[in-house]
Amino acid sequence: MSLPPRKRGQAAVRARHSTFTRHISSKLAPFFAVSEVSGGPLLIATVLALLWVNSPFGHSYHHVWELELGVRFGHAELKKALSEWTQDALLPIFFFGVGIEVKREVVKGLLSERKTAALPVLCALGGMLAPALIYLALNHGGEFRHGWGATVTTDTAFALALVGIFGTRLPRSVRVLLLAFAAVDDIGGLIVIATVYTSHVNWMLLGIAAVLYLVIVGLIRLEIVPSMPYVLLGLAICLLIQQAGVHPTIAGVALGALVPVQPRMPEQRFAEVVQDQVDSFKRAHEHAENTDDERLRNTAADRRELHLGRLSETAEATYEPAMRITQAINPWISWVVLPLFAISNAGVEMTGEVIHKFTTNAVGVGIVVALVLGKPLGMLAFAWLGIKTRLAALPDRMTWRMLVAIGVSSGIGFTLSLFVAELAFRGGEAANEAKLGVLIASVIAAALGYVAFWFAARHAERQDRQEGRDEDAGDDAVADNNDDVDAQAGGQSSDGGARNQGEGDASESEEGRLANPMR
Repeated sequence: MSLPPRKRGQAAVRARHSTFTRHISSKLAPFFAVSEVSGGPLLIATVLALLWVNSPFGHSYHHVWELELGVRFGHAELKKALSEWTQDALLPIFFFGVGIEVKREVVKGLLSERKTAALPVLCALGGMLAPALIYLALNHGGEFRHGWGATVTTDTAFALALVGIFGTRLPRSVRVLLLAFAAVDDIGGLIVIATVYTSHVNWMLLGIAAVLYLVIVGLIRLEIVPSMPYVLLGLAICLLIQQAGVHPTIAGVALGALVPVQPRMPEQRFAEVVQDQVDSFKRAHEHAENTDDERLRNTAADRRELHLGRLSETAEATYEPAMRITQAINPWISWVVLPLFAISNAGVEMTGEVIHKFTTNAVGVGIVVALVLGKPLGMLAFAWLGIKTRLAALPDRMTWRMLVAIGVSSGIGFTLSLFVAELAFRGGEAANEAKLGVLIASVIAAALGYVAFWFAARHAERQDRQEGRDEDAGDDAVADNNDDVDAQAGGQSSDGGARNQGEGDASESEEGRLANPMR
């Protein structure tokens, strides 16, 4: 794991002035530099939750996460259990990052072109429809049929972590397609939450939130740079939406979609602008150093500081806001938000009674079958249909083996599936069975996904080696052909030289005879 180039440059400058930064911080920083959401801390937190709730101290697990914490605003008070705070206050941050990723893909990524954009959208539709139908078929007419929403989502962090294991062995288009598919899939999951698992909506509060949302749009249009107005308005929108009866994760995605993905100053303009500012700074500095008048020296020093401020802001203007924000929040999402959510929601008791009910009840089994089988089948069926009808196309260097691997790994439901399971069953034994089904399905899908990606990577490497050999053979053939041409040219040159030599000898003989008639 390495720092992004801009961060690496900043760290190099800081290292010149600090021994600590040079020897210690520079070695630790890459470990916490998360360019994308990581699934490692999430996995560790899940294992810890399972160990904790099934240990002799398991009763303390429920005691801790059911502890109520509140915030008081005058006469108003907002009080929730600690587990609910992780859902309502932390998950919106994760989905804020999802909204940014979707915006980037729409503007300048895989979703920016019609055919390549159609593929992840079709995959997401198939990956939502098929598992929902399978779950409903297994739970038709039962009291647990409303749990189908737990089968329609893919865990972005885990799926990307699975692809990251193979590094450069897989083309970048695999990660991009998986990210686009998971983002659309998450949006679909949030729509399900908003329409199926939300009741008693306060439309007045939603209207106020919409007005504040438009205010943020206006601030962006006016190119207001300071972040504090956006932070305060964003928090107000999340609170209003939560109080309106809609889960604030919806607000997270909507706010993320507003973040600009283009820098305020193009890089091509930066060079000429910054050169003028550097020249102005040099002149102000020389004037401050060479004058004896204290008043003029202070004026020149102020101008120097003015130009330094302009240089700083000009450099900052080349930084894409979406990139700056994701680099700031991704470490928090990876190391704080998702692990806390996993610890508070993945604590499923593995008692004999729970396991017996899981195997005899269609809730857990339905979720496993829907995620492990329904998710990839629906995704691949819709992808095949879209490609055959030419509505969609595979991205560059993408193969069907890679698409199958993405489909298999899409069964990793986890984060959002656990969340929806809690919303659908509101605690109790059914919620435990649903969560256990999500965990089992996620483990199976991750294992199968790893195997599928391994075969896809191996096949891609074999193809690359074959293409390399073909190119080398082609180069050798061209070289041999050039050697033959050179040899033929050399032979023709030798024959021509011989003929010229013969003609020269004949000419000399003739001249000799004319000069000496006795010969």
